[in-house]
Amino acid sequence: MIDRSEPRLNFARQLLHYHPSAVRGNSDEIASLSNSMDATVEMISEQSESIIVVSGTEDQVTCAEQTTTINSGHAWMHSVTGMGCALSAVISAFISCSDDSFKAVIDALNLFGHAGTEAGDQSAGPGTFEPYFLDQLYQLSCESDQQ
Repeated sequence: MIDRSEPRLNFARQLLHYHPSAVRGNSDEIASLSNSMDATVEMISEQSESIIVVSGTEDQVTCAEQTTTINSGHAWMHSVTGMGCALSAVISAFISCSDDSFKAVIDALNLFGHAGTEAGDQSAGPGTFEPYFLDQLYQLSCESDQQ
């Protein structure tokens, strides 16, 4: 949570000057990246030259003038610690294998959401959700028709 301490927040803001391919956070984290209370996700994307992913019940992906909303996953994903970090890792992996970073982010979110939906269907609650989710990620592949 970058917005929980001033040193973390300042470091995150400094990293934006390096124009990362993508930045993912929840709505509070993304909003805190700007020094301006009036800044929009589009403005942060434009200034950082980065794809901004606001993850939550709906995931919003913004790249300058292009915005897409993804509705996938399972409600328990918000109850399991580390899901945001895992999503960031999956997004990074997809970007590293693609010439189209925006499409890679969309594909990563869809795959992650699909794995979450499948895991939610198999688990009895948030405690058993995580191992089922990891199994779902393991079983999916680029050649899979399960997106």
